[in-house]
Amino acid sequence: MPGQTPRKGWIYFINPKKVVLTCNGRHTLPYSLPECEFIDCRVSGCSHQVNLSRVMRGTHPYIVWKHEESLNLATVIPLTSKEALRGRPDTLPIKPNAQNNLSKTSLAVIPQIATIDNACFKDKAGRWMNKHGILGKTDKQYLTERILYHLDIPKEAVKDWFLEGVSKEKLVQECLKRPEHERAELAERLLETL
Repeated sequence: MPGQTPRKGWIYFINPKKVVLTCNGRHTLPYSLPECEFIDCRVSGCSHQVNLSRVMRGTHPYIVWKHEESLNLATVIPLTSKEALRGRPDTLPIKPNAQNNLSKTSLAVIPQIATIDNACFKDKAGRWMNKHGILGKTDKQYLTERILYHLDIPKEAVKDWFLEGVSKEKLVQECLKRPEHERAELAERLLETL
């Protein structure tokens, strides 16, 4: 049975071979990951290079942080068990449990947050892979705090503009406009945010 569309907090074992990266000239494009550390920017006339060294290679567990199916992209945070990274303010230890299915304590490495192509979550037949596990609510909350800290965003600047700026009636109307197969998933995602 094929999996479902990835959601925030889901954990997958993937090898992100196609990653969206930015060169020093601020051109942002998707790149297939070669084995080298640097590649030339693909924008005509740009002489800058793209640094690939911060992208983890091979199959690792990744936390889906944001999924944009319409853009065919997902923002992910890699997990690692490297002891050298433990204790840093830009990592978060995630202890194994039945919900996340991790075999040992892993560190969410926030500086290596990346945007990847949705194809990384699909098998060779183009079906969504099954998730490995799910991040618990407390871990999601702590991870959000670490991301805000790493990006130097004050907590008070973050508001759920969608929920604050819409009436319940409008929200129901918008849900009913969606195809029936999307409504249950939308309702579940909405409940997660409340």
